Amino acid sequence: MCKPTYYRVEYSINPWMNPSENPVDRTLAMYQWNSLRLAIETAGAIIDVMEPHGGEHLPDMVFAANAAIIRGKKAYLANFQCVERKNERHFYKKWLQAHGYETFGSMDYAFEGEGDARWVGRNQSKLVCGVGARTDARIISDLKDKMKTDSQDFKAIALKLVDPRFYHLETCFCPLAEDLALWYPDAFDSVAQHNLKQEMEMVPAIALKLVDPRFYHLETCFCPLAEDLALWYPDAFDSVAQHNLKQEMEMVPISEADATKFACDAVVVGKNVILNKGADDTGKTLQRLGFIPNFVDLSEFIKGGGSSKNLALTLTM
Repeated sequence: MCKPTYYRVEYSINPWMNPSENPVDRTLAMYQWNSLRLAIETAGAIIDVMEPHGGEHLPDMVFAANAAIIRGKKAYLANFQCVERKNERHFYKKWLQAHGYETFGSMDYAFEGEGDARWVGRNQSKLVCGVGARTDARIISDLKDKMKTDSQDFKAIALKLVDPRFYHLETCFCPLAEDLALWYPDAFDSVAQHNLKQEMEMVPAIALKLVDPRFYHLETCFCPLAEDLALWYPDAFDSVAQHNLKQEMEMVPISEADATKFACDAVVVGKNVILNKGADDTGKTLQRLGFIPNFVDLSEFIKGGGSSKNLALTLTM
């Protein structure tokens, strides 16, 4: 996690940001960030904190999940679409290399780390990628090449998001177990829905697009809960992505009301799911599935277009 020392909303690069109407209370933001950190640690995870040295002019660097995707000691770095965030790459690359990670990344195609890429399946055998809003589908082949290991390859599925509110996968998809996930189907196009529901062996690296600008990262509409189980908001994806997702995993849909509270943008630690306060129906769904919802008020970070998962980059599984 990266401290929100310089976090503020001073421009608008997603539908949730409105500097004039929703300025950030920076004292409250720091309190909420510390509350999230405590909740994650209480659930059993270990937090490494990155100090935002040099980030005085990078107010979104607090959203650490967007920095990279990690597999073992390999880190595939983000290439941010928005010019306001491009310089974050330098600082995250420096931090990851200092902590023993081998770094890769394309400068040709946009990619926004765990914001649009989530590991699912046994032993990270599948990588689900949200494309359309912030991540270019052409990044998939390079991701597969750079992140494979001698001991294990993996399959990649690209999902098109179609609702601008759910611009990252993390906002509309949340894996719960090996074969179960919560999702908001309307965040995906029909092809993405189709492909996500298919078995991976039947689906090569197919672009499953995000189509709602509210859900501009995969993390905003897709949350892996376990190896083949996830939460999602289907309408953030195009119809093909919706179909494929449901073939790939057990997908648990969430309502639009909870999706816009960033219910899919959750941190999962074992059976503990840490999500933004107010997504009560999703909390009941999680309990029914055997998970323990832990609500944290992250209202100040919603103003920037992110929630729990967006604030935490997963280093090890």
